[in-house]
Amino acid sequence: VPSNMKLMPVVDNKVDLTVIIGKESVSYKDAIAAGAVDREDWLAKHDISDTRHYELPDTREGWVIGNANMIDAHFNDTNDGFKDVVLDITDIRAKGEKIKGFGGTASGPVPLVEMFFDINEVLNNAVGRKLTSVDCTDMGNLIGKTVVAGNVRRSAELALGGATDDDFITMKQDQKQLYHHRWASNNSVAVDSKFNKYAPIADSITHNGEPGIVNLELSRNYGRVIDGYQPGIDDGVEGTNPCGEISLSNGEPCNLFEIFPLIATQQGWSLEEAFGLAARYTKRVTFSNYDWEVSRDVIQKNRRIGVSMSGIQDWILTTFGNRVVTGFEPTTDPETGEIVQKPIYDQRVVEKFDDLYKTVIEADK
Repeated sequence: VPSNMKLMPVVDNKVDLTVIIGKESVSYKDAIAAGAVDREDWLAKHDISDTRHYELPDTREGWVIGNANMIDAHFNDTNDGFKDVVLDITDIRAKGEKIKGFGGTASGPVPLVEMFFDINEVLNNAVGRKLTSVDCTDMGNLIGKTVVAGNVRRSAELALGGATDDDFITMKQDQKQLYHHRWASNNSVAVDSKFNKYAPIADSITHNGEPGIVNLELSRNYGRVIDGYQPGIDDGVEGTNPCGEISLSNGEPCNLFEIFPLIATQQGWSLEEAFGLAARYTKRVTFSNYDWEVSRDVIQKNRRIGVSMSGIQDWILTTFGNRVVTGFEPTTDPETGEIVQKPIYDQRVVEKFDDLYKTVIEADK
């Protein structure tokens, strides 16, 4: 969003990135083809002490720190005097090797090498100016693409941009970039209740279904809309989870429990019992240990939980024999005076949803 983009520093330095790999690595040939260079050859011609260098361990943290070293070198406040960055990927396990702790198989270092060079290119192209919303989204997408490269790990992203930022609104219409990495996030724009310039947003939606629309004003001043306006009840909200189901403050993780009501009832569960247990379980998750102070503080403040439902239409049709909207009746729009069609809701469904909501509230006390 624009308020966050204003806080971005100017990119100060162009960085010369070198990725090196030793011949003992099983991934040597593939990594060389992806842009890495032979470690021994490079060391014979260069003094590594003249560079910002990091030898990546074979861990998730190593991947993160390697990326951080390269990114930090672009900014004077985090640069230790070097504009040449050398990342050694020799110890990264080969593609197809088993991941004992997390499960599945490794993706190998090639996706990591590609990500390093791609993100470095984004930053080098921005030297002398602040990063744009598109730059930041691209870097997040490139990271997400790398995370899921092994088909085991998951990555979910929601990029929340400005409602009048045309470059952000249309960024997924670049087909080359979309297929390369921009598929990795859901993109939405932040609005308030006064915003009414929806034409460019609607036009983009007709092309590829995005961006979505997130009203942060409603998120900050309402719980359920039916409960009415409650000024500042959630004034720390800065965005949502990647699916837009739950409002979140800075540093706050998504803590959702999902219930498939049709499957639950087929297995003999009382939905009231299932929803109550879901609320109690997610509340206990908020008492887990969290490494980041910003997350610990906001979780302790909010203890935010969510209980969601999937397969709702199947459950409604099976249980009640019809959709929740059973028809329409003409009514007068109080603002325009025009005749509009007002949906008629099956009150049995409405009451059941309300009962389940009350069950969650009661279990959360």
